[in-house]
Amino acid sequence: MQRLLLVLFSVVIAAAFALVSAPQADAYWKAPCIAGTKGPTCYFWKGKVTSVGDGDTIDVDVNGDGTSQPTRIRMTGINAMEHSVYSHDPAARRGACHALEATARLEGMVDDRVVRLGAQVPGSMSGARYRRTVAVYRDGAWRDTGQILIDEGHVLWLPAASEWARNSRYSRGAQGAAAARLRLWDTDYCGSGPAQGTALKMWVNWDADGTDGTNLNGEWVKIKNLGSTGLSIGGWWFRDSYLAQHTFPSGAVIPAGQTITLYVGSRPPTETNTTTHFYWRRTTPVFDNVATRGMGDGGYLFDRDGDLRLWMMYPCRYGCSDPLRGKISVRAHPSTPEEIYAQNVSTMPVDLEGYVVENAPYIYNFGPWTILNPGERLRLVVLGSSSRNTRLVKYWGKGKYILNDGGDEVRLRTATNITISCYAWGSMSC
Repeated sequence: MQRLLLVLFSVVIAAAFALVSAPQADAYWKAPCIAGTKGPTCYFWKGKVTSVGDGDTIDVDVNGDGTSQPTRIRMTGINAMEHSVYSHDPAARRGACHALEATARLEGMVDDRVVRLGAQVPGSMSGARYRRTVAVYRDGAWRDTGQILIDEGHVLWLPAASEWARNSRYSRGAQGAAAARLRLWDTDYCGSGPAQGTALKMWVNWDADGTDGTNLNGEWVKIKNLGSTGLSIGGWWFRDSYLAQHTFPSGAVIPAGQTITLYVGSRPPTETNTTTHFYWRRTTPVFDNVATRGMGDGGYLFDRDGDLRLWMMYPCRYGCSDPLRGKISVRAHPSTPEEIYAQNVSTMPVDLEGYVVENAPYIYNFGPWTILNPGERLRLVVLGSSSRNTRLVKYWGKGKYILNDGGDEVRLRTATNITISCYAWGSMSC
């Protein structure tokens, strides 16, 4: 079955390529995707925008495509908030907070103008729409409208595995806009409250221990209430960079000083915690892992007003520092018994909650109150049940040894993939 699906997929891609390239033999040209770089090559077309659907979708009359029908374009690398009512008349449009602003900004840049469309793979599709970058010619150069929307805080970054040339640039732009609290990243843009003053912390475990597809609940989101009173989040909703979304049920509360966890998979039969554990009930992994070609993802928490109250984008590409850098040293004992050590080499206590030990593909997350005083060393034992945990000795719970004696590495990193400390031996290097 898998072989048949691969054959069918190849046929579809070939057909899509033919649809785009054959009628436009004289209409497209090839050049570096990003001017002035030696990076990947893109195909480019010109055309005139006939209408704007929303903040990431336009219709374009493509030059030389042999038709009189406009082509629907889904802009690569960005995701705008959704419309509920689509219309060519701006006054008639309705949508989520930030949706109409993004559409208006895009419309102001491209409406009834000649644009340049770009793609690494001509047959790239998003449903029935062609996936393309969109640029307008201004001040003597082509200006990337997706980058502008990202940098101004109108849209989320949407990583693209096949159209990856701008992944790193777009994610860096989104993180910069978030740091400046621009538009989408303004936490009370859509309305003040509820509990606007409550301090929150969130981290996403995007890489499950082992294989993501067989450990769905190894992907999760933790949200911690740093305030002194409980926070009601009934009706709040969480999403990734795509459109996967979970809405918290009525009555959901994050107790003061405590953490709730949203697991990607379904509730295990033995699970009885219904107050701080929630389940997305997805059947496939949600979060893209950090990989080559600028890949990553994000997690986003919205309140009932539609305000983006909390987020975590990874990997970090803007303002990447961490208070634990230089304060923790990690080492490993790869032969039996396999152990990993984290030592506080600073003069102040450090808290490892939310930090991760990684020995790819294996992941260990430090839980709450993992505090090391100056000079203290924590020992993480690969074999053994977590029921044996003490303050300075933790058990990973693996059923087998995982460290390669001949060469391997362990990293202590943040949830956003900032390396705090790395230790390698044998044939490996950090």
